[in-house]
Amino acid sequence: MNVFRLELHNLKRGFLLWSLVIASTAFCFMALYPSFKRTDMTAMLDAKTSGFSPEMLKMFGLDTMPDFTVITEFFAYEMQYIALAGGIYAALRGTTALIGEETSGTIEYLYSQPVRRSSIFIEKLLGNFAVFTAYILFVLVVSEISGMLFKSASAPVCDTLYGIFMVCAAMYLSGLIFLAIGFLFSVLLKSARQITAISIGFVFATYILGLLGKALSSNIKGIGNLRYVSPLDYFVPADVMKNGFEIKYIVIGFIVSALSLLAAYSIYQKKDLRS
Repeated sequence: MNVFRLELHNLKRGFLLWSLVIASTAFCFMALYPSFKRTDMTAMLDAKTSGFSPEMLKMFGLDTMPDFTVITEFFAYEMQYIALAGGIYAALRGTTALIGEETSGTIEYLYSQPVRRSSIFIEKLLGNFAVFTAYILFVLVVSEISGMLFKSASAPVCDTLYGIFMVCAAMYLSGLIFLAIGFLFSVLLKSARQITAISIGFVFATYILGLLGKALSSNIKGIGNLRYVSPLDYFVPADVMKNGFEIKYIVIGFIVSALSLLAAYSIYQKKDLRS
């Protein structure tokens, strides 16, 4: 019984839908770049944000205004919202992975096969990891192609390709954390009917806490630590593109993911599965 191949088959339709929608959105964002690279557009944005408080600007990553005349900076800023969607997709994939079989009744089919719980868990994890990786690669390829289509003639090709790659890598790493946490949710939930609300709610909750941490860090002592609650703030696309990955966030992300998966594996081994 090859649970891995079965998982890939079951996830195929959702993968195609999410990949096409998100990649198309990335392409449309990139198609807007020629309008934004005009100096008058940049000046207009500066004027509109000049009345914002420093806290508000920091909350939305505008405390250091991106140079929208540079395609990679424009793309990195826009992709922070696509990264939010990627986090939701990863959380949905993880949360659905194990509880979905029980709720739909297909767990009976797996019970009838000579396959251990450990194999079910590991192969489902690998299947969802492979699908999320393929999703990111699809978005990356479309983004790189659109970057080449819409960049200015003077923009270096290698710098553009590398900048887009780093932005997608940031989205990938934050998504993997949500995928791992989703697996923990999947063994804790009683029914798959809750998964969509919980997955979306969890990702948005961490995102909002991260925003509050950035906005109020200068006013309330210690609240800046809320950033550690938000995987999206570990790898902010614009920051990663400019400065690379911070080792401390890679370590924190690895620890959170590893603990989530180990806890999920342990609970799943002992769980009284419903057929």
